[in-house]
Amino acid sequence: MLCKTTMNNRKSHIDHHLLCLLVIILLTLSLPAGEGWVRNSIIRRQIVRINLKKDDVNDDDEELYKEDWRDFRAKLVLQSELGPSGGWAYESGYVIEKGSIILSRPEQDFSQGLNQQYFHKCVILVLGHDTFTHGIILNRPTDLILSDKDFTKNDGSPLENSNSSNVWPVYFGGDVKGIDSEEDANFFCLHSLQSEAAAKVSENIMKDIQLTTFESARSLVQSNHATPLDFWVFAGYAGWGEGQLQNEIEREDWFMVATDSQTLLKELAELRTKTNPREAGIGVWNELMKMIKKEDIVEESFDDFMLREWARERLCFDYLQSSSPVRIPESNEFIKVGTLLRASSRNPSPFLLSDQEFHKSILLIISENEDYYIGLLLNLSTIKDYHFENHSIPIRFGGKYSMQGDDEFIWLHLNQNLQQAKVGSPLESQNGIWKCTEGQVKNAIQKNNAQLEDFMLVNHLSVWKKLGPNSLQAGVFEGIFEVVPSSQVSNVWNLLLNQKTLSTLSMEQNIQTLLSAWKAGQFDNLKKIEDDFVYKTSIRVSDLADDALRCWIATFLLGDSTLRRDYSGLE
Repeated sequence: MLCKTTMNNRKSHIDHHLLCLLVIILLTLSLPAGEGWVRNSIIRRQIVRINLKKDDVNDDDEELYKEDWRDFRAKLVLQSELGPSGGWAYESGYVIEKGSIILSRPEQDFSQGLNQQYFHKCVILVLGHDTFTHGIILNRPTDLILSDKDFTKNDGSPLENSNSSNVWPVYFGGDVKGIDSEEDANFFCLHSLQSEAAAKVSENIMKDIQLTTFESARSLVQSNHATPLDFWVFAGYAGWGEGQLQNEIEREDWFMVATDSQTLLKELAELRTKTNPREAGIGVWNELMKMIKKEDIVEESFDDFMLREWARERLCFDYLQSSSPVRIPESNEFIKVGTLLRASSRNPSPFLLSDQEFHKSILLIISENEDYYIGLLLNLSTIKDYHFENHSIPIRFGGKYSMQGDDEFIWLHLNQNLQQAKVGSPLESQNGIWKCTEGQVKNAIQKNNAQLEDFMLVNHLSVWKKLGPNSLQAGVFEGIFEVVPSSQVSNVWNLLLNQKTLSTLSMEQNIQTLLSAWKAGQFDNLKKIEDDFVYKTSIRVSDLADDALRCWIATFLLGDSTLRRDYSGLE
């Protein structure tokens, strides 16, 4: 909050709040954004292609940057709080401008631990703000180092004057056209070069920090005006549509921060020399949060540990996955209607960072066509239940896809008495699971042939491709899913019947039942899995995966994302 300062002249009182507001308005006129981003395609551990084209860099008024107007504004805001080195940072309210810093707010719960982990505790530099806002994440270094030889033109031919001794450390800049993108990647090169040659091919972002293309960076190196280590190379960016970022700031999703270039350059230098990519650059975010007096929300959490695991998978290119046991299906095993599957025994879980509902799941295939398998998750009770004659059973979440037609629910049973009474019809496999209708269920209960608790009731579906990459059959052969042995189907089924309608009181019991059913569905010859730990913690990755499932259930089925494990004291 800004305060009034009394000047020596008693007749003059300046309201610094209003003065700062006036300066902000005058100085936040939009500057022309530079064009000429290099569109590239980067494939992990493979060839990087680059589309070479003539630079198109705006001729910004360099005099505007000789005296950084942010320094002047900071002095108005901070007064005597500037540090001895002159570095500064402060919250800039709702002001979005080129050169601004965006800090994520971890106290706002957006389940970033479950998806888009890279936005948790991120530091984003705004490169342009008009109808479209774009910026790069500064604090996600990778261990990927490329040389000129790793780049080719789009036609596959090598770059001119390639030099294998030129090495380029790469940073994760964002999820749009980035390292893992199927599209051509955009590369952004930041630097602080002051030469006239560098100025001609660069766009000023803030004082002492410029933006250029990868092609221009190579050109400066070839002409001996720079070395590769003068640049920070970012693959990908973060983007917001018109008004989107402003709305997110107003609902307190982000802190908007102004800081000086020397603070950023210092943090970038330390990222390059002192930071392991598995730390995900959290230290940079911590430092800026302290500078804006928000150190009270810096403590570690579930989202921090998920971010570190994301960093291991997405930023550590030299990291070798632990050799988890993969049981190749026997020759007589194939997927058909009625097949019961369970999620992988691999570690880390293939569903740690996304689609956590499939972690340690039990799946039933109920139909198929030429292209797809249709199935149900059986182990996830919801807060809704079905009542009949003073009895109730939970309605289970079967997947992300809504059912079409008149049948909103699918009724299932695995009961010999009901089979003998011809209640429903069997699925194609010989595992004893039958499908029936609501009318058949009520009729069986009224005839005392069954109780409501003998049935499972499922809403929504899961869908998988039958063939090709990412298909269900490929998932079985890769060990992502495992066929439950026919001898274990009844045991798994009966355990799941013990689950209750989901509530804050029943959630933990339901999860333990889920884990028991998943364990019961494994093959006896499956080898013990070696576990690993989250980087610099005593937390097992397998436990974190279970907690991610717990968080998914609490967030999306129970509607209470605050029900998370307390990790205090475990770091």
